[in-house]
Amino acid sequence: MRAGERRAVATDSTEGSGVLGGLGLTRNLQRITVGAGLRAFGLALIGPFLALYLHDVVHVGYAEIGIVVAAISVPPLFISGLGGLLADRVGRRRLFLLSFVAEGGSIFLGGFAMAAHSFAGALVAFGASSIAGNLGGPAIAAYVSDFTQGSMRTRAFTWQRVGWNVGFAFGVSVGGVLLVVLGFAPVAWAGGAATLVGTAYLAATLEPSPYDERLRAKVPAGSTSAARPGSVRDSLRILRHDRPFLLFCLAFAIALVTISQWNVTFSLFVAGPLGLPYSVLGLGLAVNGLVVVFGQVPMTHLAIGRKHTTLALAGLVAYMLAFLALGVAAVLPLGAVAVFFGAVILLTVGENLTSIPFTTLPSNAAPPSEIGAYNGAFFTIGGLGSLVGLLVGGLALATISNPVELWAVLCAPGVPAIALLVYAGRRLSTKANRA
Repeated sequence: MRAGERRAVATDSTEGSGVLGGLGLTRNLQRITVGAGLRAFGLALIGPFLALYLHDVVHVGYAEIGIVVAAISVPPLFISGLGGLLADRVGRRRLFLLSFVAEGGSIFLGGFAMAAHSFAGALVAFGASSIAGNLGGPAIAAYVSDFTQGSMRTRAFTWQRVGWNVGFAFGVSVGGVLLVVLGFAPVAWAGGAATLVGTAYLAATLEPSPYDERLRAKVPAGSTSAARPGSVRDSLRILRHDRPFLLFCLAFAIALVTISQWNVTFSLFVAGPLGLPYSVLGLGLAVNGLVVVFGQVPMTHLAIGRKHTTLALAGLVAYMLAFLALGVAAVLPLGAVAVFFGAVILLTVGENLTSIPFTTLPSNAAPPSEIGAYNGAFFTIGGLGSLVGLLVGGLALATISNPVELWAVLCAPGVPAIALLVYAGRRLSTKANRA
């Protein structure tokens, strides 16, 4: 082990003070958790309200908004794969810091487009922000993985998710209030500035990971330290021959066709066919945040030692049952409000369960020099499933009038996904498939 690597490992092996240190998170992992919350706060100040800007300010129709959202979702899918390959070659910390600077700067510039009531300007700015964030996503996942192994890796990703959700919940709440008082442009400026503050915090406090130190020392590819990947072609060849991992990626993508209905179709259905007011929908989304913040950690504790594919399967089934319950509640006198809140809780349980394998397994399955590439591939393949889910959800809402049939169709992709998860679970190594 080289001197630089010894310094990085020794520094991060010391537990920090405070709540997160008491939970066993080392200093760098604590800072990642706090930084995730700060970044999420900035993004949530304005990001969730972009559709409102498009509809209320520049008067874009609902159907066109769906097309626009799908269109700006395509480039980030493929940039994640590139980001993964770059993370293994230029370093984790350097890449995600640069990408987050571009992300926050794009949001800040988007404020000027909103001030000018520019549809094209806002679209370019927020599209660029999404591309930048996706470029850095695999790098920050690889950074966390460099410091962790086994169940500690699972716990570290859990706390990063909790930090993100705390920041997002505060950001949405504050952003909604500020929009009424200040309008879209000032809130976008505040969002961009807050995101840059979070990035500055990470830049000032995070040390290079052990992998970053080895890259800096220029340990050659093929050495016993396994410090550097080979060519991009080598990385793609390794991925192509890892059939169990690719099976899991395919299962994940198919599952996301159903799971992603939670993002858009769920809200449209609740406010439409289910007939609940926006206030109830807002309370339900708040309950979702609370179940994540207070439920994810104990759920992860219970999941330690279990198969990732089993956790993914259980989470997917929870999503499917909750969606079907909503469809039944829309046609039978079952107490729509009670079913709605029950469905939100069940959906969030599914979210908490699936987040464990979806954040951890790619790093577990990867060779040490390919962690970025594996995360990038996983994000890209899963993103394609989400995009298909967005398009399928909109088409189903427009063409299927019976709520039970609607959700049966949208849950149908879950069936082959379950079969693939079972099949992949028998072929993944114990190391890759253990939480």
